[in-house]
Amino acid sequence: MATDDRKRSVFVLGAGYIGMSLIGELLKAGYNVTALVRRQAHAEELAALSVTTVMGSLEDSDLITVQSRASDVVFHTASADHASSALAILEGVKQRVEKGQQAIYIHNSGGGVLDDGAAGRFKTDKVYKDDSRKDMDTVPDSNPHRSIDLTIVSRQRKIGVSAKIAIMIAPLIYGCMFTYSH
Repeated sequence: MATDDRKRSVFVLGAGYIGMSLIGELLKAGYNVTALVRRQAHAEELAALSVTTVMGSLEDSDLITVQSRASDVVFHTASADHASSALAILEGVKQRVEKGQQAIYIHNSGGGVLDDGAAGRFKTDKVYKDDSRKDMDTVPDSNPHRSIDLTIVSRQRKIGVSAKIAIMIAPLIYGCMFTYSH
């Protein structure tokens, strides 16, 4: 929490499976949370939890930039590969930094970025350490999700070290398929 008695503001894009878990934890920790939502019914559910909502989609770049500029922290959990929304966030982050404000952006990339193409045919001993930039820089540029990750890293260099930007690689989520016979 902020040391100046002001609650930190957080903007979440993607109030789905990952985002809702995140929002719950942020609310428990006392953050002011705003979420981008597409449906009124979802906005009402979030409002009942004391989450401020803004109606829109990942295509609403101006709205995303404005909300990112207004927030201390931005989490993008909606899509690992949506370039225009990530660029809109980065523009808001840049504008915050230019005003001397704190800016944190955490982008949820996909676990597929570590795909080695093996499809179960062979095993590798390679272990990627997510806290090692050197390890992550060895991920091939052609891997899934990598182009947007590299775009974010490139923009971070232009914005400068004042902006705290991280790319999170969440674990893969596997579902189960059941076949029922009558």
